[in-house]
Amino acid sequence: MAETRSRSQGKLAARALETGAQLLRLEEADAGAARALNTHFTAIRSLTPDTELADALCDAIRVRKITPAASLSAATAAVTNLTSATALATALSDAASVASARAVTTQAFVAVADALETLTIDTDEHGRPTTAALIDAFRAGADPDLVEIALSTPGGPRAAAITLRRQAAMAREPGRHVWTIGSWDGASVPDLASALDRVARTRLSVEIHVAGAAAAADTPAFVVNLARYALGGAADLDVLAADVAAAATIFPGCTIVVAGLGAAIMSRGLAYDSAEGAAFAETLAAIVAHASGTRNASAHIAQFAAAKRAVGHASAVIAARPSPAALRWIGAESSEADPVELLYSAEDEETPRLSKCVSAALDAAASSSEAQDVRLRILGARTLDQMDGLERSRLESRGLTSDALDRIEQALREGLSLSAAFSRWVVGDDVIRQRLGLSPEAFESDGEGLLRALGISPKEIDEARIAVQGRRRPVSSPKSPLAKILARADSVTGEARVRIANAIGPFLGQPPVLTVALGEGGELVRASLTQSLKSAVAGGFGLRIEAGQPGVDNELKLRISEARRRARVPVAAETQPPTFAPANANTFANDHHHIAERQRLPDRRKGYIQKATVGGHKVYLHTGEFDDGELGEIFIDMHKEGAAFRSLMNNFAIAISIGLQYGVPLEEFVDAFVFTRFEPAGEVTGNDSIRRATSILDYIFRELAVSYLGRDDLAEAENVSHDGLGSGEHEGAEPAPAVRPEQLISRGFSRGVMPDNIVPFQSRRAPTRTEQVEAPITPQRDADYLSDACPSCGHFTLRPDDGVALCEACGAVVQTA
Repeated sequence: MAETRSRSQGKLAARALETGAQLLRLEEADAGAARALNTHFTAIRSLTPDTELADALCDAIRVRKITPAASLSAATAAVTNLTSATALATALSDAASVASARAVTTQAFVAVADALETLTIDTDEHGRPTTAALIDAFRAGADPDLVEIALSTPGGPRAAAITLRRQAAMAREPGRHVWTIGSWDGASVPDLASALDRVARTRLSVEIHVAGAAAAADTPAFVVNLARYALGGAADLDVLAADVAAAATIFPGCTIVVAGLGAAIMSRGLAYDSAEGAAFAETLAAIVAHASGTRNASAHIAQFAAAKRAVGHASAVIAARPSPAALRWIGAESSEADPVELLYSAEDEETPRLSKCVSAALDAAASSSEAQDVRLRILGARTLDQMDGLERSRLESRGLTSDALDRIEQALREGLSLSAAFSRWVVGDDVIRQRLGLSPEAFESDGEGLLRALGISPKEIDEARIAVQGRRRPVSSPKSPLAKILARADSVTGEARVRIANAIGPFLGQPPVLTVALGEGGELVRASLTQSLKSAVAGGFGLRIEAGQPGVDNELKLRISEARRRARVPVAAETQPPTFAPANANTFANDHHHIAERQRLPDRRKGYIQKATVGGHKVYLHTGEFDDGELGEIFIDMHKEGAAFRSLMNNFAIAISIGLQYGVPLEEFVDAFVFTRFEPAGEVTGNDSIRRATSILDYIFRELAVSYLGRDDLAEAENVSHDGLGSGEHEGAEPAPAVRPEQLISRGFSRGVMPDNIVPFQSRRAPTRTEQVEAPITPQRDADYLSDACPSCGHFTLRPDDGVALCEACGAVVQTA
């Protein structure tokens, strides 16, 4: 009779584990989830006559403090490889070699795909490539075997390229290897450190578990979210003890898997890296380990000081990594004994919320003002002064009114994105048109375009977008006690992780695992890795190495960076061998450090001269270009200004020119000087792309941005032609005359040799047959100054005077006849 009852209980338990595993696989919103949950509860209640005990366990599962009963293999991540500590170094090295080969293969797939996409081979009427096309492909450097394989692929080279890119995307996923060892006995720390260093240079994730209490894969298991029991006081700890005891009583010999320890510490307003945090972690582990027939938490706390061993019905309490399905069920905000990864809920990226542990920590340890500041920083900035580069004072200096800034901040507080908050619908058409001199229609949905027009750099816009979305550090001062409480996993020291592992280790049937996040794989992180390895070996803990980034040593990084930079410089411009900084402890601080070299302009160079007036003051802008058409120098000439101001502008232009020749991007100068405000300023005449300017520098760098960077957002002319210039006052009134080569290329620069294969595209409406096209308007010279430069000083200050020209800058007399 007893044997029959035992067999019946075994079937009921198997039914409960089966329905529990099914629940873990289902999403909360799945059809049939409620029915499966009721079926699971029925199976649990059939295992015990104690309805109060069964109801307690079912309630804990319903509110997702505990996972449904399932097998250990379903509740935890799989552990596949078994090895000894002596063979571990070899296994790690082999895995790193495979991962490196995988990375090389991935990059090779991408390179071949790039080559195939640029491979264009004409075919004949039968679909076969022509001989002439093959000759052209081989002359361009195409590999014959690659061409043959690509042509034999259904769909041709492009289809082969798409297939390769898919393979590369699949191969780029980081691998994961898990080993279990009996102990660290016989392990060589130097050999393991060297093997782990090789792992750190790959995208490989490694876990090393130390075997503890043996449990079969089909053993009943529950994953407990400790953070859900840390929100209150001692009463919640009593509930934790009761729930664990209920699980251990109904499923004798089950395994309890703890999760959310780091979130539990934060929920109590304690720092993970503190003695108080470690003490609370020890208390939670003791309660779970000693939960037995009695359900009073204080009784367990009193017991664990005398005997640090698991008693009661639970056969083991472990800190193994729960399966993703188990973590999703309990909504764990941290895994195992690790600290919290995210301070916000990742369930809905559009409307993020604070994690429960963060909200509890703010209630326990922060004032109302501090809590509000943390919410803004984590969930997103809602005031302009919280964004570096978009402070109210800076935006006011760029032309936005106080009322417009108030509307923008109100939009941010209502949850609008950065682009929407700076759109015309929030800023206002009057402000955009009258104060900024821009067209509101261009910013209907692109508020970030308005920021670019205001001279805000792309980097500052990206940082502001991130600030609006959130994900910033939780408090302004890293030294604040609240900063330590809300510390994420990437800022928690290895010593703190070891302290927590030592606190909870005696109560676990399996040693806890220390986690090391490698990030970019720098030397400092590798030093921390070595220290973590020594701590794991000394304490008998497991070790987890999160996936890093492939990397090389810092001196080689420096050489690769320098070589890539110098490879972009023409061979003729190489004047001296590269200079490398010595490899030392500080070398890794700046992997891209190199000595800049000046690239001189050719002696005979091309460019253009733009004459305009800004607020009634004439300005001549001269440009000089490199052979590839990039801007290399500028000269600025002005009239009716004092000698000091003219000299300052001349020397300013020289400084900009030297910066350009040393490799400073023109974009940096544009971002720095557009929309600066000082006199002279006002209406601009003579330039078809810019109508108003807030200063001379604003005009000059907007002109350069339009002409050399294609920044049409900084221009004010609509329907600009292919040369970037509009038609001035005749815009839209008459069709533009055809552009002739001599209008685009200097006859003097080309020494009279004009190319005959230039075909300009007509961007204006062609006249109909019934319309008459007027003759081109011949531009007239200025009545005050000649358009020629003074041969003595180079200034455009020649004024006609009775058959000669007098230079107002240097007083020279120039014959004009």
